[in-house]
Amino acid sequence: MTELRSSELKERERCNWAQAAEGWRRRHALLKKGAAPVTQRMLELCGIGSGHRLLDIASGTGEPAISAARIVGDSGRVIGTDLVEEMLAVARENAESEHLANIDFHCCDAEMLELAAGSFDAVTIRWGLMFMPEPEACLVAAHRALKQDGRICVACWGAPERNPFVGLLMQALSHYMEVPAPPPGTPGIFALADPDRLH
Repeated sequence: MTELRSSELKERERCNWAQAAEGWRRRHALLKKGAAPVTQRMLELCGIGSGHRLLDIASGTGEPAISAARIVGDSGRVIGTDLVEEMLAVARENAESEHLANIDFHCCDAEMLELAAGSFDAVTIRWGLMFMPEPEACLVAAHRALKQDGRICVACWGAPERNPFVGLLMQALSHYMEVPAPPPGTPGIFALADPDRLH
């Protein structure tokens, strides 16, 4: 993908999520509850515990970073990143409401992370990797930031026919409007739905 095309796609995603931030703020409790099983499973798979350091990429409004901060405790640290400052403003509010002092959020491009090598026990990317024009670049940066025995846990949406949460919504919308599929190879909710592409 050309650098110009990648920049255009990132800006489109940034604008879309910036506009959505207020809606996510208003529906925080509902969205957090709905995503809780995925968040919990991701953190279990990461194997984090007290004193660990976790990097959460594409934090959005703060999960799973906030849940991880409760697990790692005062002796641990969580860093959350996102491309969209408006989403991170909500994340900071959510962390402050839980009186968490062991978590920081930074607005940055996940495909160009500049973090000290070997500085995290785990990396999470929940429902964010598929929105990146160059997801491989993000994974390379995440891997570099991991300690030698660290773990990366990624959650991506499955195809609509295997994903009733989104599939039913899209089916209902299709009765009232045309929902065009994004061009192949571009970021989007189902960009990594094919397990072969994800591997």
